[in-house]
Amino acid sequence: MKTRLMMCFVALALLAFSLHQATRDQLFNWVVAALMALAAIGVLRGVRWGRRMALVFMWLLLLAAIGDVLPARIEADQALGAPAATPGELWTELIVLSAVALASLHILATCESRFRAEWW
Repeated sequence: MKTRLMMCFVALALLAFSLHQATRDQLFNWVVAALMALAAIGVLRGVRWGRRMALVFMWLLLLAAIGDVLPARIEADQALGAPAATPGELWTELIVLSAVALASLHILATCESRFRAEWW
């Protein structure tokens, strides 16, 4: 029961990030959203490929969260004319995204034996 709840947490995190990507109006973001949704389905089904996809996406999320607080993002926002984010918003985003990514990585690492090698 506990393992199933942890897998649901990882799947919900993937689906939330998938919906976030789907709201953007670019084909690349839609493809990433579809792959994240597929990874969530794989995690819920308990198959190894779903776990591997989820690991990749969670590592990318962790890197993106760290990259959002770097000075290059602030300069890019200024160059594009976007309103600058406040330091509080940047730190909140970093803490939330990093916590979700690290918790998901921990869950996927501790429950590695629960995933089977089947395709579906």
